Amino acid sequence: MPNLRILFAKATDPSARDVLTCIREDGTRTWSKLHAAFPIHDITHFAVESELRAANGFFGLLAQGWDITDFGLPDKRALMPLEALWVEHVVGVIWREYVTSESGSYDAFSATLDSTISSFRENLDRNTRRQGPRASYSEADKEVLNRRVSDEQRSSIMARIGELAAAWVQTPRGQILELAFSA
Repeated sequence: MPNLRILFAKATDPSARDVLTCIREDGTRTWSKLHAAFPIHDITHFAVESELRAANGFFGLLAQGWDITDFGLPDKRALMPLEALWVEHVVGVIWREYVTSESGSYDAFSATLDSTISSFRENLDRNTRRQGPRASYSEADKEVLNRRVSDEQRSSIMARIGELAAAWVQTPRGQILELAFSA
């Protein structure tokens, strides 16, 4: 798995948007201006993908050569590995818990994630014809959707998000928070 340098650059002007830049091992890069909530969302991706060793999540795909803009293109999204889609659902549930400060019991977390993944699996099967490449996903490919997030992993992820979010808040305007990703 290729490594990736992740740079969160805080805008000098508070009215300007912050920037995410990802630099691959070969020196190529991809970058994007961020909406206000996205530094914490992307930090959540980092914590989830690092803890769960998800090689094909958002940062893993960027390390493999995807561009940030690819995630907004329907043709490219249709080619995303199921692990990336699974990670996105995990990130969604954990991010919601983090930003609302409503971290409930592990059982409640698991039930929410199971429900989210179950709905996704049903939609995946229903939308296969419309989305073309998804038709090639075998039942073995879909096994990634059965992965579990343990209570210990969830706690570790939440702690890491807290550490990195605090570091981001403390990063002065015009400065960079740098992370290193390797799945």
